[in-house]
Amino acid sequence: MKLNNNELSKINLNSARKNMDIENIFVSDKYLECYENYKEFFPNKIQIFLEYSENIEISLNERIKFASILSLLGDPRIQTMNPKMEKIPSATINIGLNYESLNDVYENYKYLGVEKEWIEKECPKHSIEIDTFFAGKYLVTNFEYLCFLKENPLAELPTSWDLGLYPIHKSNHPVYTISLNSAYEYIKWLNTKTNEKYRLLSEYEWEYLASNGKMFEFPWGNQFNKNYCNTLEAKYYSTTPVGVFTEGNNEFGICDLAGNVEEYVSNSYFVYPNGKLILDDLYKITNSPYPMTRGGSFTRSCDLARSKRRHGYFPGEIYVIGFRLAKDGV
Repeated sequence: MKLNNNELSKINLNSARKNMDIENIFVSDKYLECYENYKEFFPNKIQIFLEYSENIEISLNERIKFASILSLLGDPRIQTMNPKMEKIPSATINIGLNYESLNDVYENYKYLGVEKEWIEKECPKHSIEIDTFFAGKYLVTNFEYLCFLKENPLAELPTSWDLGLYPIHKSNHPVYTISLNSAYEYIKWLNTKTNEKYRLLSEYEWEYLASNGKMFEFPWGNQFNKNYCNTLEAKYYSTTPVGVFTEGNNEFGICDLAGNVEEYVSNSYFVYPNGKLILDDLYKITNSPYPMTRGGSFTRSCDLARSKRRHGYFPGEIYVIGFRLAKDGV
């Protein structure tokens, strides 16, 4: 590659990809090609790695190790055109937080810099009916998004991929950070390919899953446990393969509802019935309702992993957001 004098003068203003003469679209690089036949080195081992990757009887670090090997070999759990979905029964459930509990929750988490108005978005507690639906067992992964990019090379490249190049060693990690529009474009593509009607979870559906429909603070119960989810307290400082925090699954078998990456849901911020409009930084940056996210991530502390906690998109490196598939029940 040769840059003329005018381009050289602007080299520090260009994107890294432009300076490296990489097109601003998806490209399959040589590093990725090196792994295409990697599984040949592990004949008859994939099933063993698969069984251990979510085995609650072995340590978390061991699970991550085996799931990481699957990332290189091709993880059988990840089926782009037939994602693993769990059927969630209809129910009448309670959503949100009583105003009487607002101060207690704030006091529990203010050491993390939480402001009371952030928690107030959860108020008031109210009852709703949830119809039967299906929810993705796993968050949508880098590999699944790669399949989409191969057929849509002009689509958005995740900012989490260094230089926009596919991270083969994290193929079974959740994809992040992409825009909400790109999540919808992925779903539109998948529906066309499969003739299905996948969608995002609604915020109410998400809270139903994350609280087990029992008003739990976390998918596993009311007490936070740093070994049950990939939040900042776990100190991995990175995404982890989907599903390895087995103890953190809800009773329906849905993985990573707390931590790993935040999840887009289908609605923008709205005020709960008889609640109060909260004009926090998330609202002010757009001067309008913002896309809602739920679940917390590896970059954030346990307060964002609470099942009731309402969050949203904000520009910044520590706001890592992915998504999970859903579809209506039959």
